[in-house]
Amino acid sequence: MKPIRRDAWLGVLALLWLVIVIVVYFTAHKPITSQSAISIARSAVHLAAALGIISLGGGLGTLLLPETGSSPLVQFALRGAFGIGLLSIGVLLVGSLIGTSPILGWVGLILPLVLLHRAILRWWQGLWELRVLWTEGSRLGKTIAVLICLIFAAALLVALAPPLKFDALVYHLALPKTYLSAGRVGYVPGNLFWGMPQMGEMLYLWAMPLAGEPSAACVGWGVGLMAVLGLLGYARRQTGVAAAWVSAASLLAGYTLAAELSWAYVDWFTILYGLAFLVLLHRWIDTGRTSQIVLAGIFGGFALGSKYSAGALLVAGAVLIAYYSLKVSTPRLTLRNLAVFTLAAGAASVPWLLKNILATGNPLYPFIYPSGAMDAFRLEQYQGYPIWGDWRE
Repeated sequence: MKPIRRDAWLGVLALLWLVIVIVVYFTAHKPITSQSAISIARSAVHLAAALGIISLGGGLGTLLLPETGSSPLVQFALRGAFGIGLLSIGVLLVGSLIGTSPILGWVGLILPLVLLHRAILRWWQGLWELRVLWTEGSRLGKTIAVLICLIFAAALLVALAPPLKFDALVYHLALPKTYLSAGRVGYVPGNLFWGMPQMGEMLYLWAMPLAGEPSAACVGWGVGLMAVLGLLGYARRQTGVAAAWVSAASLLAGYTLAAELSWAYVDWFTILYGLAFLVLLHRWIDTGRTSQIVLAGIFGGFALGSKYSAGALLVAGAVLIAYYSLKVSTPRLTLRNLAVFTLAAGAASVPWLLKNILATGNPLYPFIYPSGAMDAFRLEQYQGYPIWGDWRE
């Protein structure tokens, strides 16, 4: 027993010595200084403000968007996308007609969060499907899940830092800062990108006076998270758990998309709305319900409201609707479906076109023809160069 007792005492002494060394080291090298504690607290506020805006969108979508027969994660993404789309248009209207201020931003966030707290909790409950994806996943699927978590964690750390990317500094965040300085949303002739749709920028405008520019980047990060979660739920329902994890891995395998989670850009908005658009059109093909065409049109309009190039979704959607309608019904019903789709998409995207018309007379400013600050010389410089590459690229 003596050797065993001696070894035990030696182990205790070694452990005690290690504790003493660590305590003495951190007495002189404090792990958390007052400055780092303030920085951590500030980051927590950035993230809380962003999650508050996204949660409010999810709660609003839960109240307004009917069940689509999709999986919980797809419902989570669709309702979140629907809600933040409405919030973005709301910020445009309030910022244009009333103005912008931190007080207005905080009141517009906290009061609705309290009123919609039950709907928000129901929205967050859609994440329970992640447990199923984990438990049913293979070793490959779980490995992919861990890697995806690492990508999002790394992107969040970058999002919490000051923004550095070109487009964010030129217009994605620069335009909201200009609106805040002016006290309202208005025409900015010195920035030709003002004419672009600003679905994402309106949410950034809301977040920035609450907690600063990193909170805006965190909103973009949250939108990307919704898109990936929605894709996981959709792919699981269509092709199984293994394919769901591979689908998410395929989306995040490219450096640009993975890194862009932290850039305060708007491409993840178009991915989220493109996913919602695809889901609703798929549901319409399965059920034939006109309501699914209406919702698909709205999400397509929201995509166009995020980025002009996302208008390709509307063209593809119209072709698909015409094709499937003619397969099962008459040309008259086909025209009706196309009209419903077009009206829904137009209603969702018209605020951004109307904004341009009122300021410059050109709904697609700064493109097509001279208008506003884009005279003929500027327009030629901007869009007069030959297209790079050829059709194969």
